[in-house]
Amino acid sequence: MPFIAEGLFSTIANNKEAIKELKQIRKTYKIYSKILDDYLWIVANGKELQELVTEGVKDVIYTQEEVSRMIDECVSKEGLKVIHKVKKSFTGATVENIENEQDKI
Repeated sequence: MPFIAEGLFSTIANNKEAIKELKQIRKTYKIYSKILDDYLWIVANGKELQELVTEGVKDVIYTQEEVSRMIDECVSKEGLKVIHKVKKSFTGATVENIENEQDKI
């Protein structure tokens, strides 16, 4: 939950049933990217990615791990557009490895 009212957290923390329910809440976010000029989803993990695909979501879906990897690898805007185009062509695909073509030279 991105926004938790003051006092609510301590109430939830003391209620085991509420904690169990919170853990089952899917953490998915649909955002619009100006760079990509497209909507995309960011999910916590591969399981949530597959759930959205099964539900028929047609937008590109990224896991938090993929986003972190692209940030760590300093993927350029152009690189991000290429990755997005590939993911758009292959529904449910995930980024496993990022290589810079210039690193191969």
